[in-house]
Amino acid sequence: MKRTGRKLLGILLSLMLVLGPLSMGQRVYAADFPISAVKATTADQLSFEYGDPVAVDDSVFSVTSGSPAIVEQIWDFEKKTDGDWLDYKGETFTEGIWRFWVRTVIYQRDGLQGDDHYYLEGPVELIVNGTSWGTDDNPSVFPDGMSWAYFHSPEFVIEAPAETPLSFDDSYSFDIADHKINVPIESYSVSSYVSGGTAPYSFSKTSGPSWISVSSNGTVSGTPTAAGSNSDLVIRVTDAKNNYKEITVSVGDTLPLSSDATLYRITASVSNGSGGWDNPALSPAYDPETNSYVLNLTADYTAAYFYAGTNTGGQTVTAKVNGSALGVNEAVNGFTTDIISLGSTQTTVKLTVTAEDGVTTGTYTIVIRRGDGTEYAVNVENGKATVDDAAVTSAVPDTWVTITADAAASGKVFDRWVVISGGISLSNASQAVQSFKMPANPVSVKATYKTDPMLDATLKTISVSVSNGSGGWDNPALSPAYDPDTKSYTLNLTTDYTTAYFYAGTNADGQTVTAKVNGSALGVTEAVNGFTTGNISLESAQTTVKLTVTAADGAATSTYTIVIRRGVEAGKLGDVNLDGSVDAADLTALARHVSNISQLTDPEALANADVTGEGDISAADLTRLARYVSKIINEL
Repeated sequence: MKRTGRKLLGILLSLMLVLGPLSMGQRVYAADFPISAVKATTADQLSFEYGDPVAVDDSVFSVTSGSPAIVEQIWDFEKKTDGDWLDYKGETFTEGIWRFWVRTVIYQRDGLQGDDHYYLEGPVELIVNGTSWGTDDNPSVFPDGMSWAYFHSPEFVIEAPAETPLSFDDSYSFDIADHKINVPIESYSVSSYVSGGTAPYSFSKTSGPSWISVSSNGTVSGTPTAAGSNSDLVIRVTDAKNNYKEITVSVGDTLPLSSDATLYRITASVSNGSGGWDNPALSPAYDPETNSYVLNLTADYTAAYFYAGTNTGGQTVTAKVNGSALGVNEAVNGFTTDIISLGSTQTTVKLTVTAEDGVTTGTYTIVIRRGDGTEYAVNVENGKATVDDAAVTSAVPDTWVTITADAAASGKVFDRWVVISGGISLSNASQAVQSFKMPANPVSVKATYKTDPMLDATLKTISVSVSNGSGGWDNPALSPAYDPDTKSYTLNLTTDYTTAYFYAGTNADGQTVTAKVNGSALGVTEAVNGFTTGNISLESAQTTVKLTVTAADGAATSTYTIVIRRGVEAGKLGDVNLDGSVDAADLTALARHVSNISQLTDPEALANADVTGEGDISAADLTRLARYVSKIINEL
């Protein structure tokens, strides 16, 4: 054990007796008697022989100067191994270089004698049999009168008698306790426990767990890779003449790393505005299995920090405040966060615990609310609102609220957010995820959608140009008026019109258009934001044009049909009986034709009966005419 470790251990042992170290300015004594040198003698010259017990009796030391200090040998001996001093747990001396530690101490009963104070003052020196054993610059001094300092003896050498047989002492300190998987055991050396025989010595593993290795110089090390029980480790030492000895070391179980990602406790400390810190309770009361809490504070509190007490060794904790990283520092049995400024009415703190296994995690959320805590409604149509990933329908002012649009239906994509009420501003309304700071009033928003441009096979517009027989071109309207979702149209023309062509305006980049006239291919050329067809000769009473749109994905298609009728005067469509009006009598005549009771033969009557513009007369024409006569639709 190193000297610093001895001093720390000594302090911890004395805590049952004292309140803590005392600065010499804390108490005034009638007289102070600092002691900076202690001299002692021994009955003999502290000689040790091979095979002697490893011990020194306290009574060996007699203080001749520096009283009331005494000298105690209370610590184990150390043996030099590969240049390092290691505690020796064997029972007898073996050959090698040795030393031991002593403590020079003034006990309470001697340190305070009335109002006189005797204490060790650094640097304090220990001299034994006229030889200096070194100095301690910082002796420990306590208010109950106790003080001490540590020194080690001069080095001394133990030699083995000639022809001493090889020996290998076992020690309980070699035993390997239960340990964690994938965590290296603390390595140690067994070379100090070998004596006799003929140097040099060589060490090896005779048997034992595969993950433990024994180096040739006697260092035992390893990292377990599988949980479970382990066999004993057998270590062999061999001398230069091939003589060997073995010891058996007990190896504990290899334990799995803990997957516990819960905290033992969470406590809050908040500045109270008067220079102090209060510890308000979380709501609900902390429970390791409860992950969400609220901390309600008045506006007087302006700063806070949290202590996260861990449940098991090896846990780590990270923190965020309002989504940004927050510093975390190790504390006794846990971690503390950096101080958080409470400038808003709501602050969200997240403590994420990673278990010892490095994989399992758990997150605790604490929402700090300052002020009266009034919440206002957040209504999201076609989406949801969240605060720090938790769904909400209301929020307090100054809270950052995130809105996320629902997934679009098949063939659709998100278009934009529409703010219905609340007066909020969004940084980019065309993004499906947006955040805003909650105002002191309700907020309502709506997510809107549009056809996926890659799947859009609709046209933005269809327009027609027809030659008017006077060298010009007219642009008559389709019937019904164009709508992207309506796929069938009629164009009624007088016989004066002899040529036509169409413009198909596209709705999305990447669309293509092909055309047919009366079932035969019709040429199409690119135009501004669309396509134009070649000229169509209107020689027949009826011409059918089909415009087929292919979406950008190359798969989705739709077809628009336009039936061009020549010689059908305005208002004549549907006048099946040619009496100049469209009424129930025409419906009866058409029904008799469709039912093959009485066939229409007049060309004008047949043209007027094709109210759907599909090129033949069927039940579909009867249905459409019936809807018109019944005033369900306003035009044919």
